[in-house]
Amino acid sequence: MSKYLFTVKYSPEGAKAAKGDGYATRQSINEKSFETLGGRIEHWYWTGGGDWDLVGVAELPPGSLAPIKTLVDGAGTFLRTAVIELFDSATMDAAAGAATSYRPPGQ
Repeated sequence: MSKYLFTVKYSPEGAKAAKGDGYATRQSINEKSFETLGGRIEHWYWTGGGDWDLVGVAELPPGSLAPIKTLVDGAGTFLRTAVIELFDSATMDAAAGAATSYRPPGQ
């Protein structure tokens, strides 16, 4: 399974709704959504201001990111979101040593 860092910035209406539902309730609802797709949320943190309102780390099986992104982006409660795939050091070392035949455009 792949790991992802996710970040969320609520719209003012979305922030009000999350507060109204209860922050623990929002976390529980999202945990169930990830579990339905065969994944899990490993870390979930509300932030104290700044660029993001919520950050977390989740594990998802291949092909599960698109349904999550579709649900999140279509909810209409977020100003912006970002999802970044995470790699451990061994994976990065393997990728750095991989041979490739890529040729940049114009060369």
